[in-house]
Amino acid sequence: MSKFKFVVAALFVAAALSLFVGAASSRASASPTSITVAEVPGATPNYIFPFMSCAYDTSNNVNYLQRLLYQPLYWYGAGATSAEVPALSVANEPVFSKSRTSATFTIKPWRFANGQAVTGRSVMFFLNLWVADPTGFCPNEPGLGIPGELRGASAIGNTVHLYFTRPVNPAWIVSNFLSLVTPLPESWDRTSAQSMANCSNGAPRVAATVASCRAVGAYLESIATVPSTFANGFWRSGVDGPWILNAIDSSGNATFSVNRAYSGTVRPRLSSFTEIAYQSAAQELRDLESGTLNVGNLDYGALTSAAAQVNPSTTAAQALAATDTITAGEPWSIGYVPFNFGTADLGRSLITQTYIRAAMQMDIDQATVVRNVFSGYASAGGGPIPVAASATAGGSISVSYPYDPSKATAILTSHGWQLSGGVLSCADPGSGSDQCGAGIAAGAPLTLNLLMPNTSPQFVREMAVLVAGWKAIGINVNIQFASYDQVVSACSTTPTAQLCAWDSGWTYSPAALPTGEALFATTGTANIGAFSNAAVDALINQTLQAPVSLARYARVVSTLLPALFIPQGDVLTETSTNLQSAVGLAPNPLGSFTPAFYHW
Repeated sequence: MSKFKFVVAALFVAAALSLFVGAASSRASASPTSITVAEVPGATPNYIFPFMSCAYDTSNNVNYLQRLLYQPLYWYGAGATSAEVPALSVANEPVFSKSRTSATFTIKPWRFANGQAVTGRSVMFFLNLWVADPTGFCPNEPGLGIPGELRGASAIGNTVHLYFTRPVNPAWIVSNFLSLVTPLPESWDRTSAQSMANCSNGAPRVAATVASCRAVGAYLESIATVPSTFANGFWRSGVDGPWILNAIDSSGNATFSVNRAYSGTVRPRLSSFTEIAYQSAAQELRDLESGTLNVGNLDYGALTSAAAQVNPSTTAAQALAATDTITAGEPWSIGYVPFNFGTADLGRSLITQTYIRAAMQMDIDQATVVRNVFSGYASAGGGPIPVAASATAGGSISVSYPYDPSKATAILTSHGWQLSGGVLSCADPGSGSDQCGAGIAAGAPLTLNLLMPNTSPQFVREMAVLVAGWKAIGINVNIQFASYDQVVSACSTTPTAQLCAWDSGWTYSPAALPTGEALFATTGTANIGAFSNAAVDALINQTLQAPVSLARYARVVSTLLPALFIPQGDVLTETSTNLQSAVGLAPNPLGSFTPAFYHW
């Protein structure tokens, strides 16, 4: 999944849409055994096989299609929590050896829709695919966890044994790797419609197993992109989740009904549900307000629009809550603006000074951004741990540089900067503790360039507030627009950009433990600004090897500031007034969709 852009998606079938629209023309007439759910406008589920490359690893494919049908070993996220939900997990809790170099777990007595038992071999099928083609599975972390540090694996009956090359943090392995493993049926172990293979029954890393699994993976991928086949017998044979896909169209509209053979303990109280594809947020909002739609996501533009339509003096929340239930949830993500440490020039000389980064963080008026840009539906950022993960972090984490523009100015002037023509310039060059810093010449202006995409008016407003604040204390930041892909690729290579930003920030999902190996480790796969610090690397490595708190790592990162931390908007949902959920209506931080808990 692209971790830079969090996409939520769902489905619906056009033929059934007219029936549901007629039945749900008012809230009073909504079916007591079904609901309609919206997908984010423009999102289309287009891949059903739960082993996918980054081209298909989106929330609409994973949370709103695959995981409704095919359950992972360990399910994380329900209601407002990111915690594991044992009742939805296929496997019992694993037992790790004292050395933390091996683990054993058993599979619960579940069955696939074709009658085959879910066994250790079903798990080995997925693991063998992953070992044979690590980069073919998007959440893969090269060289780490599973399969990077998996020395071996075996299964006998319902028991699976895993062996690692070094001690591992059990919480990290379970929440960030085993939670991604989906048991697969032997009926899928084939290289064509007519030819069976031996991927599910081979030993990992053996040449014959690798060759077989690569061929199986290629075949399954080739047929996993055809929506017209998603509801057929082949894909249905592997269903072990609470729902069966009845039909789906090319636009992503689909209908689901209860899997009567479901082995789990969470029995759906609805008999069916419908997921509707939309092309515009405005249409989704109209259907939510009319009662045609029972559950939908809201963007901030919709909030503002709805408020103005009802009463210009009424807040958005009041306008929408007058008819439906509005819930806000903190996402499993952070708002951040990475620095570009990947070049050697004056700009890099400026941003490598920790005191300059600290002054910029101190001058971010997050409360104003939350209030004026997000209408209060956001949380101030203070470091690399999502607000929703405070309990997961294992310790209190305070903001290292709270808003204080006067203190920010004092820090800069104490290091030899003087205001000239509205912009600070270096009056005391040198590398002393009270000087501008190495590589900064006398008279050099404190001017930086911010590269960002022009993705939404809200995002542009947010960045404008930050830039105006910096300008007020003499830091000149020039905004340059580029496409999202250009921003990401340029942030560690282009000397003309010292800061980079994008609307979605960083999303940890599907990883349920927000460790920092991808984001801030020197070798991190998503270390966009090429940040490198030996102390941070050591702390990150410690969190991967032992069950330690993330709090110390988070405090060090928030002090060193490899990026500026900014507010992250909440996820907003609107739900029909009478619709309830056993786990609450708040959107899940991880994006997990659990319709089995809904009821009227």
